[in-house]
Amino acid sequence: MKIKHLFSVALVLCISTFTSCDLFDKADDVNFDVDVPLNFVVNISEVLTFSDEALLNAKTNSDVAKYASKIESFKVNKITYSIEGSNASSQTFSGSLVIAEGGQTLGTLTNVAVTNTLETDLPVNVDGLNALASKLLDDKEELVRVAGLFSDGSVNFTLKLRFYLTIKANAL
Repeated sequence: MKIKHLFSVALVLCISTFTSCDLFDKADDVNFDVDVPLNFVVNISEVLTFSDEALLNAKTNSDVAKYASKIESFKVNKITYSIEGSNASSQTFSGSLVIAEGGQTLGTLTNVAVTNTLETDLPVNVDGLNALASKLLDDKEELVRVAGLFSDGSVNFTLKLRFYLTIKANAL
C-alpha cells in the first residue's frame, strides 16, 4: 500500500518538474513593442514610374540592438506612411511596398493624393507581414522596395514609413 502512495507521489513530482521547466523557460521571456522608421526620397520629373529600395534595419532601435542575439520572434503589427515636403498639386500614386527579395507584398496604395499627410495606416497584406517577420528574425534587417506609378509629371516629397513591431526575446 505504501509503495502505491510512494509511486503516486513520485509520479506527481516528476510531472510537475517537467511542467515547471517549461514555465521557467517562458518566465524569462520579454515582449516589447518598437517602431522602426524608413524613408524614401521621391524626386521624379517626366517619368511617371518610381521604384526604390531601402534597408529596413530593426537594430537601429536600441532595444532591438540590446536583445538582438536573444530575439525569438518578430511580429509586424502594422505599417504606416506619411508624406512630407510634397510639391504636388493634383498627382496621385498607385503602387506597393514589397520585400525586395522574393517580392512578397507588404501593402498597397491606390490613387493616393501626393499631398502632405499625417501618419496613416498602410493597407497591408498579412502574409507579407508574416514573411517580413520571419526574414527579420535572421539578421534583423531586410531590403524593401516601393514601386508604382504617378498620375502626372514632376513631383518631389519624402515618403516616411514606420514599421510597428512586437518582439519576443529571451531576457537571460
